[in-house]
Amino acid sequence: MRALVAAGFATALAAGLALAVSPAASRLETARVLEQRLTRHGRAEAQVVHALADALGAAAPRRARLALEPGLVRLDFTDDGERVTLREDGGEWLQPGPRQILLLPSDQIAGAAAIWNALLGSERDRFTERRIASNRFLLTPSPALAENVAAPFESLWVTLGQDRLPSRIEVRDASGQLLRLRFSGWRFAAARGPTAFRLAAPKGYAVVPMR
Repeated sequence: MRALVAAGFATALAAGLALAVSPAASRLETARVLEQRLTRHGRAEAQVVHALADALGAAAPRRARLALEPGLVRLDFTDDGERVTLREDGGEWLQPGPRQILLLPSDQIAGAAAIWNALLGSERDRFTERRIASNRFLLTPSPALAENVAAPFESLWVTLGQDRLPSRIEVRDASGQLLRLRFSGWRFAAARGPTAFRLAAPKGYAVVPMR
């Protein structure tokens, strides 16, 4: 979804992955510690700085607060109050500028979900992980996936911090778009549940279903 790309949240990727955290131990080293701690506590939070670049140029980096729970993602942008939520049944995109909230169906957020699936280690059989350095890894779609469905991205580079939690990722899709996310301040707490990942339209905002 190009609009979601413009927000700097994800690239316009192919559909096909559902948000999930598998109960089995991850075989992806990039996901192992994050998956374990999220499973143990229920909720992960971090500060994010991210930027998007394509053939037309690079967008200015933006800051946001990230929240993750099993099957749930939320980004709260700190510069303008923009918010995005992703769930298995869809999500919302609150835009203070035009004073509207977009209702996102599940089929339009699957590309964004693919990034978080890889980061969390779910659907791990769909990716091949290669260690480039002690803390840097390259994830690519498995050959079996490429033969049957469109790949969710061309490459995903993950850098782990000393705590073995993701500190930086770079995602490139087939069109050449590059999304960079830098994480800091990881913390873990008890889950708040799906209600914390649903947005309602403030008074005076237009509600726009994206179908």
